[in-house]
Amino acid sequence: MEIMQFNNDNKDRVYNWVRCTTSPIHIDGEPALKILTRRGVITARLSDYIIKDWNGEYSVYSEEVFMESYNRYEQYIKEF
Repeated sequence: MEIMQFNNDNKDRVYNWVRCTTSPIHIDGEPALKILTRRGVITARLSDYIIKDWNGEYSVYSEEVFMESYNRYEQYIKEF
C-alpha cells in the first residue's frame, strides 16, 4: 500500500506515480487528476490523498476524511 497527498509541490511526481491511469486536468483553475479505476473514473484535487492499495487499485480521499484515520495509514505515506 502506498499513499501520497496531491499538492502543488509534488503534482508532477504524483502524475508520474499514477501514470498509465491518469489524465492531468484543471478544476477551478487548479491542478487535478482524473484516475481510471476498475470502478470508473475518480477525481483527485489539490490536498486530496491518493491511496494505492495492495491490488494496485487507487482511491481518493479528501484531506479532512483522510486525517480522521491518519494513524491507521501513517506508515504507508510516501514523502517526495
